[in-house]
Amino acid sequence: MNTRRTPDLDDLEPDQRARLIEFRDANGALWKEKLSNLWATGRDDQQTDGHLLRQIRNQKGPSWLYKLKA
Repeated sequence: MNTRRTPDLDDLEPDQRARLIEFRDANGALWKEKLSNLWATGRDDQQTDGHLLRQIRNQKGPSWLYKLKA
């Protein structure tokens, strides 16, 4: 039996969740790729409230992002 659950926005702190939703809504269909690229290049800190995006990366990681249903 597979006990792994699909990651969702409830895995995040409220301020992290709000910032990720804002990023998603502002960046369209390819938002995960855009965020992953920002994480990989260290440019996430240049975003509005970029520290929250960095926290998500550090706490959850890129694989969490790609599995996320949001």
